[in-house]
Amino acid sequence: MATLAVDSNRLKRKSSIWTLIKGTDFVTMLTALSASIYGLMLVYSASYSSLSGGRVISSDVRSMLVSIIIGFVISIAVSNIDYDVISKLWPIIAAGCVGLMIFTFFFGVAPESRPDSKCWIDLKVFYFQPSELLKVGFIISFSYHLDLVRDKINKLKTIIPLVIHGAIPVGLVLLTGDAGSALIFLVMFIGMLFLSRVNIGYFIAGFCAIFVGFAVAWKAGIINGIQRQRIVALFYPEQYADAMYQQTNGKIAMGSGGLFGQGFLHGNMTQSGAVPVNGVIFILYRTMFPSVLVKICTPNTQFRVPNKYTANLNRLPRITEA
Repeated sequence: MATLAVDSNRLKRKSSIWTLIKGTDFVTMLTALSASIYGLMLVYSASYSSLSGGRVISSDVRSMLVSIIIGFVISIAVSNIDYDVISKLWPIIAAGCVGLMIFTFFFGVAPESRPDSKCWIDLKVFYFQPSELLKVGFIISFSYHLDLVRDKINKLKTIIPLVIHGAIPVGLVLLTGDAGSALIFLVMFIGMLFLSRVNIGYFIAGFCAIFVGFAVAWKAGIINGIQRQRIVALFYPEQYADAMYQQTNGKIAMGSGGLFGQGFLHGNMTQSGAVPVNGVIFILYRTMFPSVLVKICTPNTQFRVPNKYTANLNRLPRITEA
């Protein structure tokens, strides 16, 4: 009997492993890993000139490597959980994300270059940006919300709560001073509504409301400081050289990288120290133009959905975060 029990357990383990392998989307997994490794090489190349004191890799490369490994493990683990279980936990997930954002508003820290943007939490070992976690929480909670109202999606009494739902993360992120991330949330919100087949008239009304709201905010001085300067600088760049610093250097970076880049561990701007912070998205412009397409088009998705759940996947909005 003991032998039979042992054999049965071994059979179950083999069956579980085979089910995991069989259900894994290797194309997505290899694409994500390839893009991650490629990004790691870009950051290493861009930060190579800053290495000193016998250091082999920079802190940016080390952090990215750890993040890739942890992200890979978490993706495999999460992909084996029934998405129904995750979606039903949306109140806890949403509350946790909102709580983190409120905590960041009061106790967050800002980078030296942006003292007005308190969007990071100092964990002493590393810095954590709660808005990144909020993106995942928003996708889960908003997808569940859309699924609940899918049969009456185009009714006004349905649209209003959806708009309020979408405005919460945008507002929370804006309070921390991170307008760039707030814009990403806005794009996610619009994209999810569009994929849910919301009537185009609501989008037209929404864009009109945004335009009017922007005009009022501009007139009332709500949009001020560096944000106001950056907008005006687009029309009068010669008068706002400081505000156009990022855009100007972006053009130079794209021009120096060209179509195919200047090569691994090379680059006039990165290796000469002309760029103050090398480990950012500008490395894509400095290496080659197709890199930008890789960054935009590579999806950040889970690797696997258990077979027994795939039959019901169509009833949830299919959202991919770029």
